[in-house]
Amino acid sequence: MSKLLERLNNLDEERLQNFLQNMPAYLAEAQETEKLHKLLITFDFLQKKVETKTLGVQPLIEDYELVEEKELKLIQAALRLSAHVLAEDTSQLAGQLHGRLLPENSANTLLKQAKYTSPWLRPLTPTLAQPDSPLIQILNGHANWVKTVAVTPDGKSVISGSEDRTLKIWDLNNGNVLLTILVQYYVSSIVVTPDSKRIICPVKNIIKIWDISNGDELLTLSGHSGLINSVAVISNGTRIISASRDNTLKIWDSINGNELLTLSGHSDSVRSVAVTPDGKRAVSASTDKMLKVWDINSGKELFSLSGHTKPVSLVVATPDGKRAISVSDDTLKVWDIIHGTEIVSSLTHINDKFMMKSLAVTPDGERIVCASQGGLLKMWDLNNGDELLTLDGHSVCIFDIALTPDGTRVISASMDNTLRVWNLESHQEFPTLSLHQGWVTAVTITPDETSVISASDDDTLKVWNMENGSERFTLSGHKHWVKSVAVTPDGTRVISASHDQTLKVWDLNNGNALFTLSGHNDRVHALAIAPDGKRVISASVDRTLKIWDLETGEDMFTLVGHDKEVKSVAITPDGTQAISASDDRTLKLWDMSSGDNLCTFSGHNGIVGFVTVTSDGKYAISCSPSDTSIKVWNLSTGKELHSFSAQGGGWNAEFRAVAVTPDGAKVISTSNGRTLKVWDLRTGDELLTLSGHRDWVNAVVVTQDGQRVISVSND
Repeated sequence: MSKLLERLNNLDEERLQNFLQNMPAYLAEAQETEKLHKLLITFDFLQKKVETKTLGVQPLIEDYELVEEKELKLIQAALRLSAHVLAEDTSQLAGQLHGRLLPENSANTLLKQAKYTSPWLRPLTPTLAQPDSPLIQILNGHANWVKTVAVTPDGKSVISGSEDRTLKIWDLNNGNVLLTILVQYYVSSIVVTPDSKRIICPVKNIIKIWDISNGDELLTLSGHSGLINSVAVISNGTRIISASRDNTLKIWDSINGNELLTLSGHSDSVRSVAVTPDGKRAVSASTDKMLKVWDINSGKELFSLSGHTKPVSLVVATPDGKRAISVSDDTLKVWDIIHGTEIVSSLTHINDKFMMKSLAVTPDGERIVCASQGGLLKMWDLNNGDELLTLDGHSVCIFDIALTPDGTRVISASMDNTLRVWNLESHQEFPTLSLHQGWVTAVTITPDETSVISASDDDTLKVWNMENGSERFTLSGHKHWVKSVAVTPDGTRVISASHDQTLKVWDLNNGNALFTLSGHNDRVHALAIAPDGKRVISASVDRTLKIWDLETGEDMFTLVGHDKEVKSVAITPDGTQAISASDDRTLKLWDMSSGDNLCTFSGHNGIVGFVTVTSDGKYAISCSPSDTSIKVWNLSTGKELHSFSAQGGGWNAEFRAVAVTPDGAKVISTSNGRTLKVWDLRTGDELLTLSGHRDWVNAVVVTQDGQRVISVSND
């Protein structure tokens, strides 16, 4: 315990509050620069302030406005990136700082203090967004997908709409929620009037207008017979235009709610509408594969723009009002909306693989920012098509983006229930290859412990440097989720099992695929490699296991006996036996030489999702996500020795996977409860709980010295 912590613990509540709240400002005013610096790199001060309910992380972030040193500004940025996590769990402070400030150079003194007295999940490499990366802040508060986002014209607030049926107004400076507005339906589009005083958004087939200062509902506009997909503000905000599934657009008086005009001409749903800055023209995009340019004052159709071969989902106008950019499933097109012609653009085919969901044009009209179904943002030069920036942080689809009025920041709204604020002027990108584009489903370590291999539902595997966390290469070739991965004992090959019904063998030196093992009739869930490295056994949804020759790729045996899909398989250390776990609530022991079923283990009351074997080959450990238990079995007798329950002690979760320490003394379990637990294998006692993840923990592996674990999660 530090001297400062001892002092703080001896203060009464009022004096403690006063110290935490006012001491940084007092030191700054007294020009005690050295003392202020020391205070702001003292972990105990940070922890105390964050966990004090009347203060929290935001006042701590503001303390760093009192200093100019680069080291302290990096800590401030790290805290800002971590604010959404710390708002839910202040005990995550040490882990967040390590994950964002490693390697220990810029904040060396602070990180040396940022530890816990009990075992914890301490990042060994910079696993989280770094404070000097383009990601500025994460806005967390919605309970479901965030479908749309807008920035107020004054640049002070962000408004988001979610499938949780709420609108939230956020302070863009500090990320705080200023106001939550309950809506009767999920929100698909938001606009703000130019004076930043009113929010306008469609709710089913009506439009609602709210007062941004207090959330009061001001007007309801009715007239469409179908759901409204998009709205846009015309010029000074006294009129708005809406696009609907009833194949029409309508222009409304936003002051009194009167319908002014109906624009008819599309033959299918109108998906999107954009208005030129001068308020004279509107451009609509439709499922009928057409765009139309309209005179807003008269409601007359000026042009029909054809060229897309699939429904047009999105259209935006450039700030000069002369061009429009449209998006369909396969192409992006740029149009001259003064003359009604298509402009030849090198950006035409950028949507072939990008799967664009949203697009915005920077205020200078020179760049476009696009968001993808895969969770990426990219920025291109609108004139020459050059890709300028890639921002990678969301793990799933981004539905919408909004630029700040000065064009320096972009806010993204995602299926991961968050919004993220990005710096578009940063020249440092997240390394695009450093993250899977989906959940990480499995992980393993090479025998020499120099590399980690991860498998993902993005259909790839990645090989990482164990020491510094950098990516060595990506293994691509599977056509569906990769569910399991293992390394041969000599460390030269990787074998993966996939939902594409195959296994693949890879050269670990160069990442090349050597051959594919085909034969299963359904998804392959799991695999295990024999100790001699010559055979591999696979477990499949087709209710069978197969033993393969790794030299020839030959299917040696098919093991039949389970009544339902086989979820997991493990091999004894001597390579003579394999044990499988199945949805039929049983485990089965097999002879690896003959393929015979030697024994069936019954006792679980639900599907058995995972099995492993101790290093001495005497015991098997199985876990069931259904009956929430771990069971220890004697392999020679088939008897159940222990059963650990996930219930009780305030921990109500499903076990996902288990690993055994090399000495066979402890079991580490993962769960959908965001934690890992360490158990005594012999007594069944729970020894430790390891916290740090923010979503389901899917897999865990233990290093050979038994001192470290590597866990992978949906977070």
